[in-house]
Amino acid sequence: MVAKTHQPVFDVQHAIEWIDGKRVLLSINASPLISASGDFDGMVASIEDVTEKVMAENALRTSEQQLKSYIDNAGDAIYILEQSTGQIRNCNKRACQDLGYSMDELLRLSAIDIEVTLPSAEIDSLHSELKPGDVRTIEGTHKRKDGTIFPVEIRLSSLAPVNKQLMVAMVRDITERKLAEEALRDSELKYRTLFETANDAIFLMDHDVFIDCNPKTLEVFGCTPEQIIGQPPYRFSPDVQPDGRNSKEKALEKINAAFTGQPQFFEWQHSRYDGTLFNAEVNLNTLSIAGKVCLVAIVRDITERKRAEEALMSKNIVFNTSIAANSTADINGIITDANESFLSIWDYPTKNEVIGKPIMHFLKNKEEAFAIITALNTYGKWQGEFTALRKDGSIFIAYSMATDLKDSNGKTIGYQSSVIDITERKRVEGSLRESEVRLRRITDNMLDLISQVDVEGIISYVSPSHTMILGYSQSELIGKLMMNFVHPDDLGLVGAAADHIIKGTQHNTIKFRFQHADGHYVWLESNGNPL
Repeated sequence: MVAKTHQPVFDVQHAIEWIDGKRVLLSINASPLISASGDFDGMVASIEDVTEKVMAENALRTSEQQLKSYIDNAGDAIYILEQSTGQIRNCNKRACQDLGYSMDELLRLSAIDIEVTLPSAEIDSLHSELKPGDVRTIEGTHKRKDGTIFPVEIRLSSLAPVNKQLMVAMVRDITERKLAEEALRDSELKYRTLFETANDAIFLMDHDVFIDCNPKTLEVFGCTPEQIIGQPPYRFSPDVQPDGRNSKEKALEKINAAFTGQPQFFEWQHSRYDGTLFNAEVNLNTLSIAGKVCLVAIVRDITERKRAEEALMSKNIVFNTSIAANSTADINGIITDANESFLSIWDYPTKNEVIGKPIMHFLKNKEEAFAIITALNTYGKWQGEFTALRKDGSIFIAYSMATDLKDSNGKTIGYQSSVIDITERKRVEGSLRESEVRLRRITDNMLDLISQVDVEGIISYVSPSHTMILGYSQSELIGKLMMNFVHPDDLGLVGAAADHIIKGTQHNTIKFRFQHADGHYVWLESNGNPL
């Protein structure tokens, strides 16, 4: 080419293969040699192996292209800012998308124009204090073109030594994270509230040691936080459980099973801090807190329930001979058996007229029947009063204790109940209340002094006439020791009379002195009777 054109060539690249098979890229520079007559006499050429240089340049271009592609398609907004002013010099597509500006619009703004939380002085300080190699992470709030705002996390770093005047800001929209954090806080508050106000004892355990508990735990176990935190559960158990097993051994077995992912639900005999025993239902499950697996235990005091169950069990033993109306029903609420007392109270001559009928057939109020069955299905037991309906249509007030029946696998197969007719008791209670009201009206209007004193000598009632005669209001006497008002010289007489009343032996009317509210003593004549 040089020989033809008599012109020099520069950096003409040509690939050749060496004798050893290695391919290389050569860069050729050549200049022609021209004689005085203008003829081509030859040329001067320099040849350089530029294989590695070209490969490095290609790799650099590829890297730059990849970096540009990464920046353009990054999930975070990326800004190049002037370090001294915060002026935006460049940004990626995500920055435009997040803020709703075009590229040209953004390049006319500075950091202060889009950040609304951080004061401008603080922004300037961040820019000026940023040193080469520093990375600063802060949270702020950015404002979009439409005026809406959103929380962001900003990572600032200097571009030095490439360019000391510039810095890069990587900005991430953390709206979802903030919402998640808020939801977590709400959730934590909700569960803390449940923890603190639950009606069951709830405590956390690190293996077999209590590390936290709710207020109900302190109430149930009768202790302070210092007395239970740091203790194992078998500290609050008798040495041996009702089944004969060692409490510590059995407790560790349940705890280890729960830690292997097997939730535990069982009955347990606990003891309060003072040693008092009580029956409980215990539920054990694992819970991860800050990456640490703990055990959460829910303990319910079932002492009263156990007493009721034992009472019902006793009734079942004497099902057929009980004076109470006992019956059983299947899972659908159909009567399957009834004792003689049931037939007598409901006035049915034979079992055949009872068996096969639904429970609600024997109640006047169908809503009451539905509520009883619902309670049995939900809680496995029910007790209370209801209005019963006899065969002839007459009604009576009934009191019942009912429970579900389970098979050997714990599956509910029916119900049993024990009923008594409390109509007469209700009538007597009503009459007694009316009688008490009448008696109280009489005593309240008598001029004589009427009082009631317990066996300890404490005044529990005084008639209004005490105010008129002795000058005391009723509240000034009730709850006080009567002997405190008796003249010292009459204490023996009054004490002896009280002993006779308590023992039920005959005694005479006595006269003694009772201190008036103003301090002087009033002579009284008294006659008492035991209640």
